[in-house]
Amino acid sequence: METLNIYLAADAVMYLPIYVAKEKGLFDTLIPEIEVNLCIADGDYDAVKKMDCDNCSTSENIFALAVADPNAIRSVDNARIIGALIGNLSFWGVSKRNIDCHKVGIKKKDFKKIVYYDENLITGYSIGRRISEEEHLQGVTTDVLGQEFNYLQDNENYNIIITPDLLNIARLCVKGDAFVNYHFAKE
Repeated sequence: METLNIYLAADAVMYLPIYVAKEKGLFDTLIPEIEVNLCIADGDYDAVKKMDCDNCSTSENIFALAVADPNAIRSVDNARIIGALIGNLSFWGVSKRNIDCHKVGIKKKDFKKIVYYDENLITGYSIGRRISEEEHLQGVTTDVLGQEFNYLQDNENYNIIITPDLLNIARLCVKGDAFVNYHFAKE
């Protein structure tokens, strides 16, 4: 039996189609009698490196895919991008304040601090760093998906977090504890 390891860059809702495909047996229709393992990696680079290790192994019955930011393939030789799972950026700017940033932008007059992921999660890092530099905001990075929400709980109402964690966003917005200020797919 062949084994397909699929390395996901993070444990995030944006990868839900892969879980559904496994549950519904889609992989079995593509490659009969395949064992599919969904593996959570520690960021985009880690997913691509683990994929590369599996594909360079001597076993003929194991191969791997990485679901990660395409820029991460620069870290390995002989990797190829085979498709896009996400057509728009699945990242939102969330804060305790209700400001329509699509009209005013994420400005220093409205926010003091922008919280985003470290360089292991390439897309979130790139978005946060660019805005931090353009708007001269204090940038704070986090390396754990979900940890960014801790910055909404402090006493400052002037933090905005960059996150793809749609489940936490929805939970906080329903309770009135947070507002979506910006959806980066609209850029």
